[in-house]
Amino acid sequence: IYINKLNRFIKALAVKTRHRSLGGIKKRLELKLLGSYSSTWAPTPPSHVMIEITTRCNLSCTYCSLNDKTYRKTHTGDLALDDVLKILPGIKGTKVLILYGLGEPLLYKDLEVIIKEAHKYVPFVCFTSNGLLLDEERSHTLMEAGLSWIQISLDSLDPEYHRRIRGG
Repeated sequence: IYINKLNRFIKALAVKTRHRSLGGIKKRLELKLLGSYSSTWAPTPPSHVMIEITTRCNLSCTYCSLNDKTYRKTHTGDLALDDVLKILPGIKGTKVLILYGLGEPLLYKDLEVIIKEAHKYVPFVCFTSNGLLLDEERSHTLMEAGLSWIQISLDSLDPEYHRRIRGG
């Protein structure tokens, strides 16, 4: 009975949408079958994806959520490497992967592993950092892993003001 209903539905849908893509038909079918208002199907992958691999930070910037000690105790940690590696195949076709969020990416132990693995699926991998943990050795390991670019965040060129804002 269900197969007959499904076949009739697909035929009717194909007639209604004869000028639409197969993806559009899939989306309509999913919506009808699941009785939902949204679909998991998208015609193209997003151009940019952000993954917050860590919420740990080596600073206490006055404007940051992590500056609140209660928030920091309950909201800091790392995304497990295995979980990140499971996510990466799902973003194939994305143009840019940004390893960024509240935390300092350079604190993530396996950052280079993620960058290297991400290049199997995404052409550009980047992140924003406060730069304090970036030394010559780490810059070489990041380049060898294939980091496309790094953005260094500065609040001021005035050292005293910068220290006050950054809490360190």
